[in-house]
Amino acid sequence: MPGPPPKLPSNRRRRNPPAGGEWTMLGDPPSKRPALPRPYPKGGWSPAAKTAWKSWWSSPVASMWDPSDHDTVEMLLRLIHNWDPPTASQATAIQRFKNGLGLTPAGRRQLRWMFPREEPDPADAVIDAPGSNVRRIRAVESGEAQ
Repeated sequence: MPGPPPKLPSNRRRRNPPAGGEWTMLGDPPSKRPALPRPYPKGGWSPAAKTAWKSWWSSPVASMWDPSDHDTVEMLLRLIHNWDPPTASQATAIQRFKNGLGLTPAGRRQLRWMFPREEPDPADAVIDAPGSNVRRIRAVESGEAQ
């Protein structure tokens, strides 16, 4: 993805829709996490695979997956399970799967998914607030009255 990430709609000057579509605010993670897929590999799932499965399904990103994505999540789980020792091709495949599922910041940018902010940034409330002496910096021409 060349170039900087797109601005949020509230920060845009132009109001025409972006070529990549609007940003989507992620919802709450699914209330019920699916069980680890069967058949289990010989000796059971690795600790890394169990941890990854739990964290993926407790992420708000999982709310965007539909049943057709579950097989992709399972393929990623099998790659994570067979991770030791890692090869370059395995690392590349894992990165691509994670990007496609929105499990990385780059993947979420590409899919235009955004985590909801838990708390508003306190600096946003102070800048330009009535009665506040904090102002945004702006460029002025030399000799222009301030």
